[in-house]
Amino acid sequence: MKPIRVLQIVGSMDMGGIENFVMNVYRATDRSLVQFDFLYVVDRKCVFDDEILAMGGRIFRVCARSVSLFRHLSELKILLKAHPEWEAVHIHFSSATCLTDARIAKKAGIKKIFIHSHNTFDYHKRIHAVLKPFSPLYATRFFACSGLAGKWMFTKKMVQSRQVEIIKNGIEVNRFLPDQDVRNTVRRKIGLENAFVVGHIGRMSPAKNHDFLLEVFVRVLQHTPAAWLLLVGGGEWMEKLQNKAVALGIAHRTIFAGISSRPQDMLQAMDVFVFPSLYEGLPVTVVEAQAAGLPCIISDKVTEEVILTPGAKRLSLEKGYDDWAGEIVSLVNKQTKFDNREAIIRAGYDIAHTTGILTQYYLEKV
Repeated sequence: MKPIRVLQIVGSMDMGGIENFVMNVYRATDRSLVQFDFLYVVDRKCVFDDEILAMGGRIFRVCARSVSLFRHLSELKILLKAHPEWEAVHIHFSSATCLTDARIAKKAGIKKIFIHSHNTFDYHKRIHAVLKPFSPLYATRFFACSGLAGKWMFTKKMVQSRQVEIIKNGIEVNRFLPDQDVRNTVRRKIGLENAFVVGHIGRMSPAKNHDFLLEVFVRVLQHTPAAWLLLVGGGEWMEKLQNKAVALGIAHRTIFAGISSRPQDMLQAMDVFVFPSLYEGLPVTVVEAQAAGLPCIISDKVTEEVILTPGAKRLSLEKGYDDWAGEIVSLVNKQTKFDNREAIIRAGYDIAHTTGILTQYYLEKV
């Protein structure tokens, strides 16, 4: 029996949180039962393309809605009609504007249409508010990575009636567990053998609030001159942030490592993980950092649902640079990795658990 095929609608498949979540699920899925295809709105090669193709997935592209909504919807309609093998469409998005895609999928005869909320903010707030009540007209299941992401994407009535299901951003826990050999190798490779390393993984965009982190690190260096800042990720703000590091006088202690295909190794090199985001759904990287045994200092703009271990804490951005720096500096002489494996699994963030739930929905008869 052939596996059913599910179309994953994503913007691209680079190293973002949504993309990593989808890939974690894809790797853990029994592909004799369920196979994924992917829909992009970018006309370029993405980070995960080779892995997707190697696992039997296919990649399709349509025009981005930001270029032309009419073309986007027209091309999507043609594509869905040309591929009747797609039994389900899984739409990963941050606002209710995705309902235009869901509507096209429904008109194309797709029986299983899932809308998955991955954030708590979008710049199209007014359109989002207008479209939000119409989700039940076009989709069959409603997912969110956290309670806050569910409340953002769907109506209060839908949330209260439990139509919205929390799908936890599961990870392959064993890939991230503390490993002293890997730590030594990575730190030696980037010249940080004896340093106190403040780390962050995330796309370099306004939402991640790197400006704040750079200012905090200025204060960290005043107390701990041997500290280093390790920033992993790429994005449109990379050059701006590099220039700011120079202007602040911290460029000589800051490493812009770029996109890494092995974030688990980069986490091993860190001593504390700092995540000052302005808005998030439920960041996969923070779950991974906790699995790696790191103490984590996280913005209060991130849902408290992400606190899975004793070493993680939320801190208000209003506390300012000095308080954030103080929290980081307090960890300098406490460089002990936590064994968080059981805590992560108990909290339901093991990818096998997440994948089992989604596979059940992909295969259900309608």
